[in-house]
Amino acid sequence: MNTFGQVIPPLGPNYGFPGNVSRVGERVVSAKQVAPSGIPINFGDGVIVVRNSTTGFFRSLADYLATPANAATLPADFAGVAMREVKQSNLYTAYSQVGNTSTVATTTTAAAAAGTNVLAVTSAAGLAIGQTVEGIGVQSGSSILSIAALNVTISKNLVGQGIPSGGAVTFTSVNSPAVGTYAPGQMCEALERGSITVPCMNGSPLAGGPVYIRTAANAALPGTFIGGFEAAADGTNSVILGATNDPWIVFRIGGVDANGMAEITIKSRHAA
Repeated sequence: MNTFGQVIPPLGPNYGFPGNVSRVGERVVSAKQVAPSGIPINFGDGVIVVRNSTTGFFRSLADYLATPANAATLPADFAGVAMREVKQSNLYTAYSQVGNTSTVATTTTAAAAAGTNVLAVTSAAGLAIGQTVEGIGVQSGSSILSIAALNVTISKNLVGQGIPSGGAVTFTSVNSPAVGTYAPGQMCEALERGSITVPCMNGSPLAGGPVYIRTAANAALPGTFIGGFEAAADGTNSVILGATNDPWIVFRIGGVDANGMAEITIKSRHAA
């Protein structure tokens, strides 16, 4: 049998855009208004329930955690993840990207021996999980897995002589994924149980591993944000929902794609 043609690469993240409900199987969805006094909820944002005498409201985790004391009640109030929905008629290509649609490259200097995948960089400003990596000794297709202060872990070990001290390394982000929002007062659909794609900006997800939620900023971890889902604990700056040996949310598959997207599974409902 003869075959011909070529594979067309995806226009967006390999694991799906933020808030994509994934997997054919169990899924429980709830719809509530975004709190009128709150901020917009992005697709893929975690949400909490604001209780009232009627149906309640949704607020984004970022909005909720703007009050630091709320970190203590997050496990009781966590309600799910805002789903990605088609919200208006428009050309499909208008949704392929958002924000800066050009390639963004950051170059810094680093040092690392051959056979390792941890780079000691002189500056981590502008770096983010999922960016591609280029430089002396860096294998093709390498990307950032995690950032801890000035130590950047990449997906492939260095070869040759590694990166000599002061060697230039370039980190590149190509086109941001499209992210829509639910405005205050609009109805928002959130996945309460099931699998969904979310950004993961810290740590290396393991299939079945726990998901942490950032509750406070950490300048040593650029690219992370309050309310974000992460794969590594950060002391008092993050919380796990449930127990370490029995978390409510786990990573469905290991790793992140080139855009920092991961897939999580919410195993049980709480503040429905």
